[in-house]
Amino acid sequence: MFHLRTLGSLDLTGPDGRTLEAILAQPKRALLLAYLSSATPRGFHRRDVLVALFWPDLDTERARGALRKALHYLRASLGDALLTRGDEVAIDTAAFHSDVSTFEAAVASGQLAEALELYRGEFLPGVFVPLKPFPGTLGVARAEPGRYSSVPPGPYAGNMDIRDFVEGTSLYVPVFVPGALLWTGDSHAAQGNGEVNLTAVETAYKEMALTVTVVKDMKLDMPRIETPTHWITMGYDNDLNLAWNQALAQTVKFIGEQRKLSAAEAAVAMGTVSDCRVSQVVNIKKGIHCLTPKDVRATGIPERPAAETGAYYVTVGRDADMNKAMNNASMDMFKLLESKGIARLDAYGLASVAMDCRVGDMTGDVKNVHCVLPKSIWRK
Repeated sequence: MFHLRTLGSLDLTGPDGRTLEAILAQPKRALLLAYLSSATPRGFHRRDVLVALFWPDLDTERARGALRKALHYLRASLGDALLTRGDEVAIDTAAFHSDVSTFEAAVASGQLAEALELYRGEFLPGVFVPLKPFPGTLGVARAEPGRYSSVPPGPYAGNMDIRDFVEGTSLYVPVFVPGALLWTGDSHAAQGNGEVNLTAVETAYKEMALTVTVVKDMKLDMPRIETPTHWITMGYDNDLNLAWNQALAQTVKFIGEQRKLSAAEAAVAMGTVSDCRVSQVVNIKKGIHCLTPKDVRATGIPERPAAETGAYYVTVGRDADMNKAMNNASMDMFKLLESKGIARLDAYGLASVAMDCRVGDMTGDVKNVHCVLPKSIWRK
C-alpha cells in the first residue's frame, strides 16, 4: 500500500517502504496527489474542476495538457492506485492511505485529543509551526453577475489570506448586491506572510461563529480589517508593484481620515507607523496588507533586518521590480533552508507557513523585501 503523510512534513512511501522522491520533488504533482486522496467527498474528481483549481492562470488547452502530463507521471509511479473513469480521476483507497483519513476517523469517533496531536505534530523533525487559525477566504458577491473563480481576492474581499484576520477581528467590506451573499472557505490553521507555495497549513472548520452587521454610514471602496490594536488596509493585483500601489493609496487614505492629515502628510506618516507585509503571491492577484496602529501616538514598526539575527533567519530581495524582489527573497530563503539539510519541497512548505515577508524601503527606485523566519520554531 502507498502511504501519504501531509499533516506535518510531506512524505510518500510505496508498498516497498521506499520514499517516492520523484513525486515529492514536484510541488504541483504532490499537491494534486494530496488533493485526490484527501478532498471530500471521496471518489472521482472531474478533470475540468482539477484544471480550474491547479492551473487557474493557464488557458484551457494548456491547463488540460498540464493535467494530462501530471496524471501520466502519477500513473507511472502509482500504477493501478490511480483510477480513471471517462473524464474523471480518483485514488484507489484500497491501495492508497492518507493520514488525513486517520485524522478524520479520530474526529468522527470523538477522539479529539488524538486528532489534535496528529495535526499538531512536527511540521518537520524538530520543527513546530504555531497554530493561529483564520479563514483564508471571507467575502461578499461581486458587483458583476456571472460565474467566477474563488481564487483571486478583490474589493469584495474573498481569498485575502491575511494571517492577522483571526478570532476577535472584524472585516469591513463594501456590499455590491442585495443581501451581500457572504461566503467563506480556505480555512487555515497557520500561514506565513507571503504564502508562496500555494498552501498554508490547510484545514476545515466544522463551524465558524460570525456576527454580521450592516454599517450604513461607512463608505469603502476596498476592504479593511480591524484588530484590537490595528487597522489593516490592503491592495491586490496580478503585478505586485500595482498591489503595493493600491495598498499605499488605501493606507494613505486611511491615515488621512484617522489623523486628519493631508494626503502628503499622511504619506510621510505612513513610513513611520504602518507595518506592510506581503500577504500572498499565489492567488492570481497578489496581495500586500499594511497594519496601522489605532493609537495615533504610536510610532515605529518591527525591524527589517538585512542579515541573520539571534531571533531570525533573514533573506532580502532588492530590485526595481517588486515581483522580482519578492521572488529573490523567497528563493534565497528556500536555498538557506536547503543548506541546513531541509529537502527542497519541505523548504518550500515551511517558508509558506512560517516565513514573514516585510515590505522594506520603497522610497527609491529599488524595492526592498525582507523575509524572516523565526528560529524559535526549531526545538530540540
